[in-house]
Order: sequence, then C-alpha cells, then structure tokens
Amino acid sequence: MAHTLSTNPNIQALEWISKVSAADRGAFEEAVQSDGYPGYLIVERGESGVLGPAAARREHYPVYFTEPLRGNGDGMGFDQASDPARLEALAKARDTGDAAG
Repeated sequence: MAHTLSTNPNIQALEWISKVSAADRGAFEEAVQSDGYPGYLIVERGESGVLGPAAARREHYPVYFTEPLRGNGDGMGFDQASDPARLEALAKARDTGDAAG
C-alpha cells in the first residue's frame, strides 16, 4: 500500500471509514482509544473551522484508519457525515463499489 500511495500523486491518503450508530458512538470511541489512539473522538469542523466533538446524528462515518498518518492525522475521527460532499462520495462508493473521493 505504501508503494501505491508514494507513486500516485493523486492519492493523499487511504482511509478506513466506519459506520457508527448514535447508540454505539461511546463504545466505538472507547474501543478505538483502547486500540492505541488515546483521546480519539468523533469530530467535525465547527463554523470557525476548528475541530470539536461531532453533533449528534443517527449515523456517524468517522475515520478509523488513515495511511499515511503523517500529514493526515488531523483526519482521525473526522465524521464524514458532517460534510455533505464527503457523505455523497461515501454513498457513491457504497452504491457503485468504486473508489470515490
């Protein structure tokens, strides 16, 4: 994977996005923290552009894994559902089976 990322300038990072229900949010955050990411939270950008805890919603799509982590670490926990364009890309990837960005 590292070779593919380093030789393709069009790919900034490869991410694993988890689907997390509102009911499972707390347990999910605790599990990721136990996996070696202390302080992991599901986050979104506020109106000022600063990351903070994501608003309550029925489903969250947080970044669980990103490669490379260097330069992309701020994306860990980012709730894709908080950004309409990213949420649309996720739906397209789900519906077509093709990569979307």
